[in-house]
Amino acid sequence: MDIDYNIHGWLGLRLVHPSPGSARFVAHQLDPLVPTTLVVHPDVSLAPVSDHRAPRIAYRLGNAGDHQECAFGQSDFCLLNGGRLLCIPFESIGQSCEVRYDTRATLRPAFGYARQILQLSLLNKEAIAIHSAAVLHEGKGILLAGWAESGKTELMLAFLDRGASFVSDKWTILKEDGSAMYNFPTPITIRPWVLRHLPGLAENLAASERWRLRTGPFAAAIAKRALESSRFASEAGLRSFIASGLDFAIRVSVPPSRLVRHTKAAGNAEAVSLSAPFDKLFLLMTHNSRQISVLPADPSDVARRLVDCAQYERRGLLNLYAKFRYAFPSKSNSLLDGVRQRELSILDRALRSKEVFLVELPFPFDLRSAYDAVRPFC
Repeated sequence: MDIDYNIHGWLGLRLVHPSPGSARFVAHQLDPLVPTTLVVHPDVSLAPVSDHRAPRIAYRLGNAGDHQECAFGQSDFCLLNGGRLLCIPFESIGQSCEVRYDTRATLRPAFGYARQILQLSLLNKEAIAIHSAAVLHEGKGILLAGWAESGKTELMLAFLDRGASFVSDKWTILKEDGSAMYNFPTPITIRPWVLRHLPGLAENLAASERWRLRTGPFAAAIAKRALESSRFASEAGLRSFIASGLDFAIRVSVPPSRLVRHTKAAGNAEAVSLSAPFDKLFLLMTHNSRQISVLPADPSDVARRLVDCAQYERRGLLNLYAKFRYAFPSKSNSLLDGVRQRELSILDRALRSKEVFLVELPFPFDLRSAYDAVRPFC
């Protein structure tokens, strides 16, 4: 049986005959959305491909230092994911696109690319996905945007602790006219140090998650010291890659619906609001000082930064598109070819009449101090 998701009337996702495990994984990723019935063609379908339906492969493109080995035939282009095929029809992105994945592999890699394709599909619908968290605070919609590891999620949690409603984390859908913003579903990532500032969050975590957050940093520190003293100590790139993986391993991924209990305890009757008016944007920038400053920002500069940030976050998909163009010189996708300018045009219009601020702060930071610094500008 197929499973459909309608993302706030903007986007449609279909899982074609998913396994029970795949269905559970996607349900976790798209929380708080629930399956529904699509009345139009989905923007992205995820379909398993068994051996007898596997595409015919004639050529290979080797790993060019990006860990992406690809293959292609007369019409199919595939990523070789650990020997498992993952086929993306790049010429169909922005229309109705079916991503096919090997039944011997998990759905996880295919879903990661599907998420990026869904974001790009918004550009044909007078909307854009911003790398940001978002809250509804005292009747105003607040976007908290920035680069990875800048504190978007953490500042969003600080707002929730003060009674704001959750709208989105990591990515937010913004209308081209700037009138409204919408949840783009994704789990919320909790880092260990956040619990020191918001101990109430622990009540909404499973015992295994609390244990992971409390003991993980010590285990990661021991593993990093062992790595530095090992034979890999001279391999800076490998050492950095493993250290980064350890940092991700000690975080927990929490469905947004779990925040309802925590924020209701903070006095907020409507803990989750999947859409909100868009009023102000705060761009978080990490600096070396312990001080937290909030300054007016140029909307055009912020737009350019956020568009380039989104390009970087989607680099895996866009790098694959470059290989697709190499494989099929006569094929292209006008949406992907002009994505940066298209996003910049939309975001410039969306921010034109809005108040935009630059927040300079360290990382990690004291969550309540950051909220207190930003709150007067809301």
